[in-house]
Amino acid sequence: MDMTAAYDIQTAYINSALYAEAVEAKGESAQDKAISFALQNESVLSVRVFELDGNIIVATLTSPFYLKSERDAARQQLEDDLKALLGSDNIIVTFDVHVYRKIRDGLSDEEKQDLYQLAYERR
Repeated sequence: MDMTAAYDIQTAYINSALYAEAVEAKGESAQDKAISFALQNESVLSVRVFELDGNIIVATLTSPFYLKSERDAARQQLEDDLKALLGSDNIIVTFDVHVYRKIRDGLSDEEKQDLYQLAYERR
């Protein structure tokens, strides 16, 4: 078996426009779309999302990055792709484990505001 061919299939790039149409056809929420899209990224291992006043905060666990510049570029690229996919500039992507850990069902508005502020500062 040619391992190169298998590798190319697993790392195929997604056409954002086609993906957006497919997700929209399913009628998923913006949060579901953000989760589905973020998990398509090979470095993203897990995603948690919440929404506050029209802002979507996407916290991810990723495989390790060895350079800060690499990490920053990956975070910015994911944020830009999500903004394009969802048609909104009100998206924050963070790789901060502290924010990721604190996101759970049933967050109060005050907890969401605190996490939003933390994610905004640490992105």
